[in-house]
Amino acid sequence: MKMAADQHILFVGHGAVGTLLKCHVAQRPISREEDQHHLGAPGGGNIFAFHWTEKRLVSDWVALEEWADPQPLHGLPDQVR
Repeated sequence: MKMAADQHILFVGHGAVGTLLKCHVAQRPISREEDQHHLGAPGGGNIFAFHWTEKRLVSDWVALEEWADPQPLHGLPDQVR
């Protein structure tokens, strides 16, 4: 996929699909311990961010309500770098 460096992609998944993607990007073994149920806010509604071209996690699971918009990626807050 080609895209400009300043563009963002939103991937919406349900269940373990997000956990599988997160494990792949982070180069971690597939594990339910990486699931939002264990690391995010209770009740679901959690997100994580990753840098597409660098294939690295930018944040772990965080409640959507607590998400600080990382625009642009080079201006990310220190806590998610």
